[in-house]
Amino acid sequence: QQPSYEVALQHYRRAAEAKVTGEWMQAFVARASFNLGYMHQFGLGVTQDLHLARRYYAHCLDVDPSGDNAPVRLGLAGLRIHHVLLRLPPVGVAMEALLGDGRVVAA
Repeated sequence: QQPSYEVALQHYRRAAEAKVTGEWMQAFVARASFNLGYMHQFGLGVTQDLHLARRYYAHCLDVDPSGDNAPVRLGLAGLRIHHVLLRLPPVGVAMEALLGDGRVVAA
């Protein structure tokens, strides 16, 4: 069975926007925020938006600061790497820039 991103988005958004009324809710709201961040980072069912992904990851840390934050920290680190990789020129352009300069003489 294929995942329904639309249904997942509805549930995650509702959970992520819920007001935390008790300590028991922190993990649920944080998990929904993390999942939304992941979906926005990789464009799963939504348009890829790295800035919105970062906001959802940060919301996860704000909601449950005492929880297990290792996945969120890894997500944020991966997001930084992802952002840098998207700024790199295409491989062909980079190779031409490196190898196409006639002033460089091989020894």
